Amino acid sequence: MTTDLNSGSAREVALIDDVSHHEPSKVGFERAALPPAIFLAWCVSLDLASKEFLDSAGTVVTRLKMRDISPADAFVSTCGGQLSTRELSGSVAGFALDNYSAYLQQLHTALLDASDAELRGWAIYDEVSPWLTRLWYESRGGTSRETRGFVARVASWWSSR
Repeated sequence: MTTDLNSGSAREVALIDDVSHHEPSKVGFERAALPPAIFLAWCVSLDLASKEFLDSAGTVVTRLKMRDISPADAFVSTCGGQLSTRELSGSVAGFALDNYSAYLQQLHTALLDASDAELRGWAIYDEVSPWLTRLWYESRGGTSRETRGFVARVASWWSSR
């Protein structure tokens, strides 16, 4: 049990993903770290990370937001290979527990033809994050039309950087 610093209430900490679940001995540690790393980077980019995580991660969060560090490097340096609800705000923790397996399926599709350079950079994140953002806003009661507009604006902004 831990205290959610965003709301001040106590909540259970649940494991969402672990690098060991993605066979690092077969695919390499960096590739095995991608699923939880991209999810955490998405949470950070939408300000859905917990205050506890943001406080402990320090400058890594700034570097992640500026894309000065890869999602995998940021994840490993801040979480050591495990993603739990401790790193997420209360509002996204339940979403993660309910939708992480669907996210993994979507991510698997994006990873099928990915090059090593794409795995080390932000290309996979850029491919998956609009889908994840749409799912997030729809789970919060947004309409498909509203979320499509938001996702299009975010995608346009990122591609112009």
